[in-house]
Parts: sequence; structure tokens; C-alpha cells
Amino acid sequence: MKRARQIGLDGICITDHHSRAAARIIEEGPQDDGLVVLVGQEYTTDQGDFLLFGPLPELTPNMPAPQLLQMAAQAGGVAIGAHPCRHGRSLDPELAASGLLHFIEGVNGRNLMEANHLASGWGRDKGLGLVGGSDAHTPAEIGTVFTDFAEPVYSQKDLVRALMSGGFQAHWSTESDINLFHAARVAAASMAG
Repeated sequence: MKRARQIGLDGICITDHHSRAAARIIEEGPQDDGLVVLVGQEYTTDQGDFLLFGPLPELTPNMPAPQLLQMAAQAGGVAIGAHPCRHGRSLDPELAASGLLHFIEGVNGRNLMEANHLASGWGRDKGLGLVGGSDAHTPAEIGTVFTDFAEPVYSQKDLVRALMSGGFQAHWSTESDINLFHAARVAAASMAG
């Protein structure tokens, strides 16, 4: 959270894989310094990964994607298709045709640029809401990508309402951040491969 404050973010969402445990140690909502912290979770299915927010019940493991998406909607929450065009971790395109999927990450900070271009183009073609997420695994990655909301977001309820209203847009932090981050990712990939 220190990094989020340093770079001037208004809020941050924590989405650990298959866990909302962070909510036990972090009080959600506006912090003393004004930073809003919300805790969702990332859930993996055999048709892709999803970022979940809102008043969701306890989730069972290995839930099929259609069941997960229906459950999130019925509970008054949202499910966002995470990194939908990432090689090896992509989203099943049939989910968009099902009418159950409404939001995807059009821009993900850990994706290669090609995957982000594919995701944003595919999402626009399917009429899906495109959010941005840094997918940060280190403090330096926080805020490389973000979602700008037209209305203030102070709670999970506000987040769900803001997403449903469509008043949001995904952004890269700055052009120099994009170039530096992707140069480092390409260098790391070439050394590994």
C-alpha cells in the first residue's frame, strides 16, 4: 500500500488467488490517509481466471466458469475475466457468447503488449467492459495499469455500481512506464528461453 500512496493512486484492489484472507488483516474502505483498499480474489477455472468483487458467498473449489459467473451476478457482485488473451492462461471465448461475461481486463500490466491488444480488441468486439489491472506481484508493478472511474469508489458496493454503470476506462500509467516495463519483460523472456 505504501507504493500506491507514493504514486498517487486513489485506491487499490487486492486479489489473491482463491483467498480473501487479506480482508482479515486489512480493513476495507478508505484508510487514514484516504487510500481506498478493497479485497477481492482471483479464482481459476478450466475456462479462465476471474477477479471477483462484491458480496459473494464462500466459494467452493473447482467451480465451473458458468456457475461462478452466475453465482457472482446473483449475489450482486461482479466477475472480471483476468488476462483473457495471455498465452497459457487465456479465457474461453465461448463465455462472451454465453451472455454471462460482462467485464474483462482489456489491459493487464503483466501481459505482453500483443496480449493486451488482442484482449482490448476482442472485448470491444463483444461489447464487454474493459478494465485495467496492474496484476502486481511486486511493489514496483503497482499502478503500471489502472482503471479510472467516473464516480468515487469507497467500497465493494461502489465498485460494483461503478462497473455496472460503465463509467470507467483502463489506462497505462505513463508511456515511459510501459516502455521500461516491457523492455524488462522481453529481456527476462529472452534470457529464460
